[in-house]
Amino acid sequence: MKIRNLIPFKTSLLSAPINKFLGVALVMLVLLTSSVASAQLFPVQVSPQLTPPYSLKLSDYSTSTTEKLLVNLLLTDVNESDLQVRLRFSISGNSVNIQSKDFVQNAAPIQLTGGIPLRLSNLDLQPYFDLQNLDGITPSEYSKPLPDGLYQFCFEVFDWTTGRPLSEKKCYPVYLVLNDPPFLNLPQNGEQVPARDPQNIIFQWTPRHVNATGVEYEFELRELWDTNVDPQAAFLASPNLYQTTGFANTLLYGPGETSLLEGKTYGWRVRAVVSDGISETAVFKNGGYSEIFYFTYTGKCDAPQYILAKSEGTTTEEITWQQNPDHINYQIQFRKEGGSNNVWFESETEETKKKLFFLEAETTYEYRVGGQCVQNGGYSYSAINTFTTPGKEDANEYNCGIPPEIVITNQDPLQLLGVNDVFTAGDFPVTVKEVNGGNGNYTGWGFIVVPYLGDTQIRVTFNNIQINTDKQLTNGIVETEYDEEWGGMDDIANELDAIGDLAESASEIIASVFEVDNEENAPTPEYTDTEYSSTTNNTNNNSSNTSNNTNSNSNSSSNNNSNSTEGQNSNDSSNEANNENTNEDSDNNESSEEGVVIVYNGVDYNNNDIIEVPYDKNNSHYAFTLKNYPKDATFNWQVLKGGTDNTSAFVTNDTKYDNLGIDMKNVYLLDIVANYNNKNIKITIKRELEDFELVDIYAKPQGEDHKKRVAKTGEKLYLQKSSTPFVNEKRKVDFSIYIRPNLSQGDISSQDIVWYYEEPKQQSNLGKNYGKKDIHLNLTEQDTNYSVNVKAGKPNLVEKGIDIVWFDGREKSWSFMPPFISQLITKSFNDIEDNLELADKILPIGDIDFEIDDIKINGSQVNEEDINSRLYYLLEKENVSGGISVTSPDITIPIPVLEPLNRSGILKIGPYINFGFSISAEGGVERKKYIESTTYSKDESYFELKATGCINAGIGVELLVAKNLLDFNVDFKASACIAGSGNYNFESKNLIAEFYIPPVVLSGEIVIQTKGTLEFELVNWNESISITDKIPISKIEHTF
Repeated sequence: MKIRNLIPFKTSLLSAPINKFLGVALVMLVLLTSSVASAQLFPVQVSPQLTPPYSLKLSDYSTSTTEKLLVNLLLTDVNESDLQVRLRFSISGNSVNIQSKDFVQNAAPIQLTGGIPLRLSNLDLQPYFDLQNLDGITPSEYSKPLPDGLYQFCFEVFDWTTGRPLSEKKCYPVYLVLNDPPFLNLPQNGEQVPARDPQNIIFQWTPRHVNATGVEYEFELRELWDTNVDPQAAFLASPNLYQTTGFANTLLYGPGETSLLEGKTYGWRVRAVVSDGISETAVFKNGGYSEIFYFTYTGKCDAPQYILAKSEGTTTEEITWQQNPDHINYQIQFRKEGGSNNVWFESETEETKKKLFFLEAETTYEYRVGGQCVQNGGYSYSAINTFTTPGKEDANEYNCGIPPEIVITNQDPLQLLGVNDVFTAGDFPVTVKEVNGGNGNYTGWGFIVVPYLGDTQIRVTFNNIQINTDKQLTNGIVETEYDEEWGGMDDIANELDAIGDLAESASEIIASVFEVDNEENAPTPEYTDTEYSSTTNNTNNNSSNTSNNTNSNSNSSSNNNSNSTEGQNSNDSSNEANNENTNEDSDNNESSEEGVVIVYNGVDYNNNDIIEVPYDKNNSHYAFTLKNYPKDATFNWQVLKGGTDNTSAFVTNDTKYDNLGIDMKNVYLLDIVANYNNKNIKITIKRELEDFELVDIYAKPQGEDHKKRVAKTGEKLYLQKSSTPFVNEKRKVDFSIYIRPNLSQGDISSQDIVWYYEEPKQQSNLGKNYGKKDIHLNLTEQDTNYSVNVKAGKPNLVEKGIDIVWFDGREKSWSFMPPFISQLITKSFNDIEDNLELADKILPIGDIDFEIDDIKINGSQVNEEDINSRLYYLLEKENVSGGISVTSPDITIPIPVLEPLNRSGILKIGPYINFGFSISAEGGVERKKYIESTTYSKDESYFELKATGCINAGIGVELLVAKNLLDFNVDFKASACIAGSGNYNFESKNLIAEFYIPPVVLSGEIVIQTKGTLEFELVNWNESISITDKIPISKIEHTF
């Protein structure tokens, strides 16, 4: 049943109030989302502005000759003229509050004329920035840059005479940041730069400023005369050899510049400057100076030529080039094509060819070959070439378990196989991780990659295998380590990756390197190999040598023991007396009879033979027996050290029998003389320390938490400085070496390991440590790199080193949010807050719940040590939060025309309004960037604005009579809402936002039904209609 058939009424009576309240609702919505004029008016308008680049030193604004700050003043009263005013200047933000004094010395009155704007710059306002006119800053702080952060530069205008405020306090927000100086790239620090004809050296650096324009670079090149001091100290003490200024970040040092001398060391640095030609703007740390790099200018060294690449499968490529007699070593660098940021992978060889394994199919690679002309010198590289690996048409066809048909004709033995070299066993490439041997025969372990097992890396071992010069297995077996349960046949990729950037070492090496070895060193040999070989002839202990050596050396003793009888006194004094007699009568001694030999370890040795035995720290005892001597002979043994009789010092039994035992203790070389009757026989025993080579030096901080913080040869170990000002951090660092074979300290002479390290803060005082495989230094933080080097090896000493670098770990305030976004958010929320207060004055309504959560932008930046590597990372965090919400209950609005109905006692008509409104901001970022890396990890930045809310206005009608007979409900209302959101994309720097009012809805409800015995429905009407379309408020799409 339709309502108009039961209760006739005029819609015009209701439509007017509804339209009126709908208008009120729309007015409220507009007031909440638009800016209004300030309730208080001032006669002067002030508008400050800063001109980039923003200087962080206040003194720059007082002394600069360029405009860095502008202040626009306007007297709005056109009838006023020659108004004298003064300013108040203030800076706030980041715990800094600086303000000009009420009386500014040397500041003249500012004249304002109504309607005519006045433009002032820092050149006009220099007194306001003088130290004597500022409160809240000390003289030492005045000369230093302000800390990084968001600041408000504010100005107010006051009457010159009365001090009455004439303007609002107007501020210009600006984010001040002190930029990092340039990062030097080429030539690398400590690099050997080969000389070229004509002279041609490229210097390159990377700018790191973010808010500076018009940056110039001052390039300095100096010859380092004193190479015995730290290069940075030598640089600062040397005059400039060449200096220039330019805007590019690359410099070509060509034949037109001062010629560099071969064999000399040079240092260079770059300074970033922002200048107008007269004064500079302080926008860089360290005055804009980069760190100091140095290089050695070596002789001419041509790059390899005639380079070719040949494909040998989908994942293998062979690179060949022409041999150059000047080259002693080669280095191949390769990487995926597609950008200069890709990391070069390196592989070295002494040959003129190299196979690259484990490449990706159907992939293009860049490569170049470098030749080295000087030991430990730099490489001269060829131009960058490319090759493309073939496709995977046959990638899924494998001959698992079927021996490949490979014909090997080359049987020439490979002289040297090193760690990370690759040889082929059948059709499998084997990567070597530990190896011993030479001249074609090798023992060790490595890994293979099995493609039909998902590219699993499987550990393999080999024992006494033979490899040819093509690095092919010619004899022997390479075995995988496994058991029947497959418990040992494991993917060792994790084992190799656990070493991180120590890719050249296996996990066993790392585990053994830092084992504590406190054994006493083997004694220092009392002879050199040259001295020994010039006076003796060598006999290999592993073979039975029965030939006579007829060349007796001058130190050989052929003593005639004329007093040797069977009843000879065997005490020391008697022996010494007999020895003296023997030495005196040595000219009368006769050589041993034919067939008389001395037996050692089951092998017969003739007169003047030499026995070489390996040094054994656990056994210095040796036994000898005289054999084939005449029957009824008498004996007397002698032990000579350096030609001098030292029998009593070394023998362990009586010397009058046909056998002798000796204890060599701390000596390596002794002569053993057996005197029988009037004849003698002499042999020499020589203990030989085992040769070893230095593979790498390692360093790590002490402590259980730093087990993975390991650096190796040529790398840098990064340590965090103290976070407390004026306190220097001290760290204990373990240094150790890995040698091959891995001998214990007791098997090494002290002269074969020499450590060199700089004492902290004393760059010219070099410390040393001898014979130790491990040293432990207590290091104090310093600004320059701390170098630790070791020379080790037998017979050849090889030098390797590690640098310790200290970094600043203090937390700093930081904001990833662009300053314009922060300013936009803050200003928008301030405007909304002002509008809400103004709305309350225009339409006073009680019980409104205002919740204002100020916008908070909290960010920090700190360097932290990475517990899983030698590196440190830059950790940056920031979060943005805040918003405004407003809610209200139903608020009755009195309408005079309806008052008679309310007073009648029949009906109660109540126009009402309620609303709810909120705007919120949310965003943040947390990301890491490792030193030696240019990219961030876990970089997920976002920022979002959201707006929601509705205003409802309507009329409710309540029946006051016959409530026990009727249920009566009449309600009409209109709803207007706001919605929308905005997002800022940090990569594209796009801000996209849309805010709008959805269609305004008008709805009504009339329900009338009887109560009691007879219940029936008289009216039941409910309907909603949209009276507007979507109303756009604001749409923003902007790229910053």
